Amino acid sequence: MPWEEHSKEVSQLISDLYENGFVVNFDWPSWKTSANGYIEDAERLKNASLDTLQKLLTTHVRKDRFCEGHFSEMVRCGHIRAVLERLLVLRNGNPKE
Repeated sequence: MPWEEHSKEVSQLISDLYENGFVVNFDWPSWKTSANGYIEDAERLKNASLDTLQKLLTTHVRKDRFCEGHFSEMVRCGHIRAVLERLLVLRNGNPKE
């Protein structure tokens, strides 16, 4: 059975997420429906809180362990980029933008 191997950049991103506390301990399987809402409606990310972004990143990283290729697909479709862009907005002190 084939498997997906993350690119060097994706592997580094996942490692960085763990090292910087963006993968948090919570019941991510019960939150998958909420996560799907942010994937399906990218506009919702524009108002996402830091807590929500951490939950999204955790869900994608953890789900990848059970559904191989999930995180890479989230990168390919632009969702991870959108999450990271929202993090940048929050970091720069513009939470409503």
